[in-house]
Amino acid sequence: MKVLIIEDEERGFSRLKRLLQNIDNSMEIQGPLTTMRAVIDYLQNPHDEDVIFADIRLGDGDVFEAFLEIAPTSPVIFTTAYNEYALEAFKSNGIAYLQKPILPEELEKALIKAKALCNKIIDYSDLMEKMGMATGKKWRDHFLVHIYDGFKLVKTTDISYFLSENGVVRAYLSDGNSVPINQSLNDLELQLNPNLFFRVSRQYMVNIERIDKLTNFFKYKMTISLHGFPELRIVVSKDKIMQLKNWLDR
Repeated sequence: MKVLIIEDEERGFSRLKRLLQNIDNSMEIQGPLTTMRAVIDYLQNPHDEDVIFADIRLGDGDVFEAFLEIAPTSPVIFTTAYNEYALEAFKSNGIAYLQKPILPEELEKALIKAKALCNKIIDYSDLMEKMGMATGKKWRDHFLVHIYDGFKLVKTTDISYFLSENGVVRAYLSDGNSVPINQSLNDLELQLNPNLFFRVSRQYMVNIERIDKLTNFFKYKMTISLHGFPELRIVVSKDKIMQLKNWLDR
């Protein structure tokens, strides 16, 4: 069996590859493809994989956009960290998907389901619209946050970074103050403009306008320095470094 993996995080690719090989160590695994452009280039050339595993959010956009340009002919199993509300779009369309972190037993079920989808035609534009990802989507530009004596309206452009710690997310503002946000970083990734905010690790999401510089760090990692926070050094996950560089150098 030949498998293609579309995934922009090294850790995610390695885990999925290991799980697949545990199911069948004779699998021929190709990839990872890490960008929309790489996916389009691949699909435009002859290919013969039996199934495709595709992460939705890539470094330069969503995989749906690549599939709108050239649709895959092989069954696709989507891998995603989207919340349960967004996953209803998959369920209602009868599409195979796996929610991260991927469990071995769910992976086996998805492989069985994918085989039944060989001739299924997926309307990716409809799927994107149902998931709130259609072109022209209005990204969140304010938060109404609770403070000690009432509420405060915070513009997203005034937020330098988000930090998730001990189950609590806080937004750190350009004036040095911080406010609690009643959302997970996974939820915020769906609501915030990906041209402005980037998830650099499990704990941090940063505003591109606030980035001062990148500095080499221990064991091939990097740190980010932000304007207005001279003592802060945010460590970038190793599997996010290339994606971050590409995101900044557009």
